[in-house]
Amino acid sequence: MEKFRIKVQRRSRSCIVFALLSMALFIGLMLFTKGIENDYFSGLLLGFFSGLELWNIIHLCSLLKILSDEKLLKELYIKETDERNRSIMCETSRTAIFVITVTCALAALISGFFSITVSITIAAVMLCGALIFAVIHKYYSKTM
Repeated sequence: MEKFRIKVQRRSRSCIVFALLSMALFIGLMLFTKGIENDYFSGLLLGFFSGLELWNIIHLCSLLKILSDEKLLKELYIKETDERNRSIMCETSRTAIFVITVTCALAALISGFFSITVSITIAAVMLCGALIFAVIHKYYSKTM
């Protein structure tokens, strides 16, 4: 259990580092890309990074709560190491990537009637997702 506690502590430190880096990135993007002059881009950056920071803070608070309570730490350990949960996640991921790929393909075909740019963009997203899946699958096939 001590190894798992160390793992959760690393996650909490990663949250802090990620929060600081994303805040610095936000400030850098606003200053160096002239995001302040463009209302749409400024709002997009503010919304994205605010949501990211909020998620990070909530996740960090939950990790700190887990670290302070032995019962919650044990529950998280069981949840993460349970074979049934892993199997469910594996099947869910496999089905989700298939549904997302098919949906993107249909969206690319349908949007082609209206805008070639949108159609090519959706097709690129679909191909990128399929490539990412293939690379990760190959990696896990070799390491497991």
